[in-house]
Amino acid sequence: EDLGTIQVPVSWRDIIQDPATPKLFFDTYILVYHHDTRQSSQALECLVQLASVRRSLFASDAKRNQYLDLHLDYMLEILRNRYGLDEHDNYHRFCRWLARLKANYQLAELVASAKYPEWITLVSQFTLQSLASDWHWVGNSLFYLLSLWSRLVASMPYLKGNNLSHLEDHVMNIVEAYVSSRLHALHNNAADLDDEVEDMADHFEAIPGLFRLQYEKTRTFFLSLIDPLLQQYVAYVVERGITGETSPEVLAIERDLAWLVKVTGAAVGGRLGASSTDAQEAIDGELSARVFQLMIYTIDVDAKIRQTKGNAPRVIPVGMEKLDEAIIDFTQAFRRAYIGEQAVANSKVYVRMGEQLGTADHMVVLNVVASKIACNLRNYGILSGETVVSKSLALLTDLACGHSSGRLLGKLSTIREMLGNHDEAHFPFMKGPDSKMGRQRTAFYQTLA
Repeated sequence: EDLGTIQVPVSWRDIIQDPATPKLFFDTYILVYHHDTRQSSQALECLVQLASVRRSLFASDAKRNQYLDLHLDYMLEILRNRYGLDEHDNYHRFCRWLARLKANYQLAELVASAKYPEWITLVSQFTLQSLASDWHWVGNSLFYLLSLWSRLVASMPYLKGNNLSHLEDHVMNIVEAYVSSRLHALHNNAADLDDEVEDMADHFEAIPGLFRLQYEKTRTFFLSLIDPLLQQYVAYVVERGITGETSPEVLAIERDLAWLVKVTGAAVGGRLGASSTDAQEAIDGELSARVFQLMIYTIDVDAKIRQTKGNAPRVIPVGMEKLDEAIIDFTQAFRRAYIGEQAVANSKVYVRMGEQLGTADHMVVLNVVASKIACNLRNYGILSGETVVSKSLALLTDLACGHSSGRLLGKLSTIREMLGNHDEAHFPFMKGPDSKMGRQRTAFYQTLA
C-alpha cells in the first residue's frame, strides 16, 4: 500500500496498454453501481490496481500519457455525475484510486493533460463535500484524499515551465474545511469522536504540507479560531475557576481548544517535512506562543486548585484531560522541530515567541514544558489519564535523551525539584496498579537516572 506500484510482468504489456482493459472495468462499474455494490466496488478496485502498474511497463511515454488520460476521463465521468459515490464501498475505493493515481504519476504529467484543470476542480469539490459529510461515514477514506493533496503540494517545487497546478486556488479551502468540519462534528456528536486518535494520527502525517503552502493565510485562519477561545478560557477557567465538570460551556471550550492545539502541532511539526523560511519560522512562533500561553494558564489553574484542595488525587474533567493530552502532543511536535540537536536557540520561532509571551529565551520555554510535564504526572494516573501520563513520560524521556536538551533540562528548577522529590507523595501516579502504571514507574525512574 505504501509503495503503491504493482510490478506486473512484461508479458502483460499489450493487455494493460489496451484501452479496452480499463474500459471493461469502468463500463462494469457504470452498469452495476446502482444495484450491486459488491461488484461495483470490485470494478473500482480493479481500476485502482490498473492505475498502479509500474512506469517501465509502458512502451513509451506517449502510451503512458494516453493511459493517464483514460483514467482521468473515467474519474471525471464519475465526479461529474457522482455515480455510485453515495455507497461507502464505492466511495472508499474511489478515494484510493485518486491517491494511487498521484502516487504513480508526477504532478508535471498530470498538469500536462488537457483534462487536469477540470479534474483538479472536481476533486477539490469532492474533497470539500467529503469533509462536510459525517466523519464516521467517511472513515479512513479521508486519509487517501488528504494524502492525495499532500503529494500534489509536495510536488510543486519540481513543477517546471509555464504549466500551472492551480493548487493555490483550492488548498486553503480544504484546510479551512478540514479544521472547521471537525469542530462542527465535536459540537454535534462530541462523545462519539473521543476515540478516533489513530485516524487523526494518519491525518497529521498527510496534512502539514497543506497547512504550510499558504502559511500566512493558515496563520490568520488558525488565530481567528484560537484567540476567541483563549479569551473564553481565561474568563471561565482562569479568572472564575469554572470547570468542564459543572459547565457545558467550559467542556466545549476545552474540546475545541484540544482540536486546535493538535492541528497547530501538525502545522508546526510540518517544518521537518520541507525547507523552512524565516517567515515560516516566525509564523511557527506566533502559533506556538498561543499554545504555550494556554500551557501557562493550565499550570496556574492547577496551582490554584492545589492551594485550596491539596495534593489528593482528583477526577479531572474529560475536556481538561483531552486538552492536556493535546498540549503534550503539540509539545512533542514542537520538540522535534525546535528543541534538540538540529534546533537553533536563536531561531525566529523563539524571537516571535519572546515578543508574544515576554519570554527571555528558549530556556524559559523549556521550563514551561518541564512544568507542564510535572503537572500532568501529579494529576493523572490514579483515577484517569493513563494516556496523558504515558505521553508526558515519553516527552520527558525524549528531552532527557537529547544531548543538548538533556544538558539544558538539568539546569531547570522544575527538574531539580523533581530529582529531589520523586516519591509517591509527590507523583501519585506511581501508586497506580502494576497493570497500568508499572511500566510508567520504571520509565520515570529510568529517565531521572
